[in-house]
Amino acid sequence: MLKIPIRVLLFLSSYFPLYVIVMIREYQHVEIFYFFIPLMIVVSFGLWYTFSSLNRISGKYIEKGKVEDTGDVSLLYFFTYVIPFLTVDFFKWQELATYGIIFFIIGIIYVKSQLIHMNPTLFLLRYNIFKITRDGDSIIVITKNDNSHVLSNPVIEIGQGVYYERST
Repeated sequence: MLKIPIRVLLFLSSYFPLYVIVMIREYQHVEIFYFFIPLMIVVSFGLWYTFSSLNRISGKYIEKGKVEDTGDVSLLYFFTYVIPFLTVDFFKWQELATYGIIFFIIGIIYVKSQLIHMNPTLFLLRYNIFKITRDGDSIIVITKNDNSHVLSNPVIEIGQGVYYERST
């Protein structure tokens, strides 16, 4: 099972597009950069370390089934959770507190629900997310491989029903 700090890291990384958009919108307020740049650096390093560590674990081979792309789910996530944040006035404490609470609640749902595959940043890093169905069971696979080569390398279970396919 994926540890909670890593799930939080993946949640925070899923909002990278939002962080960039906010920095562009609020470029005249340098304080925004003091918050988002260190956050993005720490989360980026954490992602790099996590995936590098996963590539060193031996893993196991699993049988391939029906492969479905989950890219549309990530796009839905992006429009549902990122677009509403674009109207925030980051210099009114009431709006910041309101959106902070919403962001916190979404984070709890994301971490508790094992929704780590709903992450636009993984797509930007050229990871593919596939839903594999076989014998009535479904799993999610995060991989650098395309549809035709998914599950050609060993996988490591990183969450309940969520696997990372090692890079070769």
